[in-house]
This record gives sequence, C-alpha cells and structure tokens, in this order.
Amino acid sequence: MTRVRVKEEERQPVTIGSDKGSLRLIISRTVFDDNKQRYVTLGLRDTPRNRLKAQLRQAELILDIDEVDERVFDVTLEKYKAWKRELSGRRSAKEKPVTTERTEPAKITILGLWAGWCEYKKPLLGSSIYNMKYEGTYRRLLSRPSIADLELSHLSAQIVRDRLLDESNPTDIPLLLAQLEQAAQRVITNGQHVGNNPFAGMSKTVARRIKSRKINDDEADDFFNSNSAAIAYTASERDTIIEAYRTSNRKCVKQFYPLVFAKFYTGMRWNEIAELRWKDINKDCSKIAIRRAYIEISDTVELPKNGTTRVFNCSPILQEFLTGIKPEFVNGEDLLFADRKGKRWKYGHFGLIWRGDDNKKGIVRSLFEDGCISFNLPPRNTRHTFVNIALESGVPQHIICAQVGHSIVTEDKSYRDNSITSDYVIKV
Repeated sequence: MTRVRVKEEERQPVTIGSDKGSLRLIISRTVFDDNKQRYVTLGLRDTPRNRLKAQLRQAELILDIDEVDERVFDVTLEKYKAWKRELSGRRSAKEKPVTTERTEPAKITILGLWAGWCEYKKPLLGSSIYNMKYEGTYRRLLSRPSIADLELSHLSAQIVRDRLLDESNPTDIPLLLAQLEQAAQRVITNGQHVGNNPFAGMSKTVARRIKSRKINDDEADDFFNSNSAAIAYTASERDTIIEAYRTSNRKCVKQFYPLVFAKFYTGMRWNEIAELRWKDINKDCSKIAIRRAYIEISDTVELPKNGTTRVFNCSPILQEFLTGIKPEFVNGEDLLFADRKGKRWKYGHFGLIWRGDDNKKGIVRSLFEDGCISFNLPPRNTRHTFVNIALESGVPQHIICAQVGHSIVTEDKSYRDNSITSDYVIKV
C-alpha cells in the first residue's frame, strides 16, 4: 500500500471519536490510496482526562502524516495500535507478569531526555533531517552547561525555555519545545517519570511571545549587525544584486532570481511574499492584492502585519516582469514563488543563499567583499531599499506607506536612509 500526500488545505487528517464509550482516532480517507477511513483504538473510556491523552496521540499521528519523509508514517498502523496497550497498561499475551517492589523512577536530565527521544526517532526520520536537526542544531542547544544537567521538572522546563530564548535564534525554539513536549510525554507514558508534562503547551506560548516581540522569519537573523536597520541599497546596487542572481551558473542561486526581483521592486515582507498566489494578481499584472501572510514558526496563514490588507500598484518594470513569469494556464491557488514541488520556500534556505555560511560565501556577501556594493545587508533590507528609492524618485510619502503597509512615523524611524534621501522634501 502506498501513501497519498494529504492536501495542504485539509488541516485535520486525524480526529478523535468515540465508539460505545471508548475513544479512538479516526484517520481521514484522504491519507490512503484506497480512499477508506482507518481507526486506531486507544483503549480508553471517553472522559475529559482521557480526551487530553487522546489529543496528544492525535498530535503525534498528525506530525507523522505531515512529515516530508514518507517512511515516518506507518501505513500499516501497527506502530499506532501499540498505543492501546501503552495507554491502558495492558500486557501482550507473550509478556509474563513481573512482580517487583515499587520504586521511584530514575531521575531524567534534559540532555538524557533528548538522547532517548533521538534514539526513538532515528529509525523514523531521514538521515539528513536527523543529523542536521536532532543530532545537530537541537542537541547543541540542549548540551549547554546551563541546560544539559537539569532534572526534568516544571521548574527546569521554564528555565530551559527562558535560557533558549535568551541565547538562541528564536525561530528554532518553538519547534524544539514541541519535540521536548513529545519526548516528555513518552517517558511519562512509559512510567519513567511521574507527574504532568512540564513542556505541555509551551511551544505555542513561546511562538506567541516571539510574535509579540515582533521577531519574525525575516527579522530573526543573528548573522547580521542590528545597526543595519535603516540602511538601504542604491538603485544601481539593487540592480547589481538582481543581476548576480539572474546570471549565476549555480541552479540553487538562479532559482531565487524571481523572488529577489519581486522583493526589491515591491518591498513586501517575507511572510507576505511567501504566501502570494496568482489569484492575488489581476489579469494585466498591474496590481497585487496583499491579503495574507504565512507565519513559518507556527505554520499558519494570517492577515498581514497590522491586520490590514492592501493593494500594491506595480511599476511598468514589475508589471512586465510578472507578465513574463506568468504561466500560460494559470491556477489561482498556485504560489508565485515556490520550489520545484510547488511548496513555499523556507526563509532559512533563501537566507543561506543570500548570506552564505562558514563553508561557502553567499551572493550578497561575495558582492560586498568584491567591492560591488557598499554593505552586506540582510534580505529584509530589500524593503528599506524599495522605500528609499521610491522617496528619491519623488513618490509622495503617504503613497509609499500605503503601498508597503506601515505608517509615516515608522518609515521615518526605521526605513528611511538619510544618506540616500537627505535632499528629498516631503510634500504631503
């Protein structure tokens, strides 16, 4: 039996149901190629407390279904049928009852918890994801002396959360906390830890906290100097960067040429341009309706920043460009800027090509070191560049603010580069 990929818009491939007072998970027919529902019986009575247990299993099953690596999801469901025995405390027929004295479970450290979780997840994940994230980024974060030897408890979970937020890239933290929540639930279910899950719900709280601090996907970038906030490229520097993407011999660079062009010529935020679809462009490509924003941290689509939608009027150059990349047969739901599989680009991938890393220089960094541009700025400064070039061209400030979706006060404080626009007089 092969697995059919679940459509993006179907948000709940697994639901919780009750059959004769017993809880079970109902797996949508869209998950399987024979278009039939499947059930995973949990062996729990339908009570509020047991509903919470079922919700944890539901979340774990949904994560498996949504994994890019199809080997993670067990289409035979044998992996999930074992949950009934775990949750009900029953032994299989082959297991012999063992009588032992009641002892307290051994203490589990945060790093020990992670080591056990990695061992459990390793056969279920692709080697690249496992090595890069689980044994790479996440283990490095949890191996810090201030975190590694803490014993699993509600207090230590709060300490882990706060220290990670203080010392790490914020975009990694909600994802890591979600994994720690699953790891903690596993040791609780297996009787290795007594009490409630200390990481329960923490990842969602942190995602909201990060959002309230206005650290989003294209701003949480510790590779760049924070003093770059109000610096912009000139028009010639902008064109130099765009041309470097267009003429690159590397496919991984050239594929981002349309996205870089659009960011420079619209000033759109990353989460807005990542969710842009052809249904948001009018027929002659002269207007763009900016109505949604994709929040990568929480994998959700929301209203743009400030909760308002807007219409962007394209310049003749941008209009010609959009017309040139427009497919002959347009599907309105298709993303304007997507990978070869039609999926959204991840900001980390885009940023890596832009800035580079320890092993390879990025496009912008190379141009800067070669003296072709004046600054090595992050991708978010494409927005600053659009604003300043528009001001320099004589576009009234109130029109620019309406186009990019911020106030005049914000523009003067955070986006205006006086080295470019010092001679421009606001006429509104």
